[in-house]
Amino acid sequence: MQYTINESENMDLITIFLIIIFILLMILFAIGLKYPQGRKDWPLDRRTTTSVLISIFVFLLLIILSFYASQNVKWPPRAEVFVYASIIIFIILIIIAIILPSGLSAEEGKKSE
Repeated sequence: MQYTINESENMDLITIFLIIIFILLMILFAIGLKYPQGRKDWPLDRRTTTSVLISIFVFLLLIILSFYASQNVKWPPRAEVFVYASIIIFIILIIIAIILPSGLSAEEGKKSE
């Protein structure tokens, strides 16, 4: 199987860069609204803050690159199903991580029985 790149719908590198910058600015804007006085209100230290920002950047980069690959590469049917299934599973895992950040404890399951 050979992968081909669609030349007509090609997203250039500048567009991807601008999308990443825009999303990062929106995230920083939301943080600025929640913590208006900056370091005085911010509960995390510098190392944790850097770790959070890098994690957000990597997550955004993965989403943008997944979108870029799905738009510019003509996938074979099995690979396309695999890509979309992977994206859906990834989104479900993110939702579960947001809803249950500390996970499920085994004791709660025993109490309900």
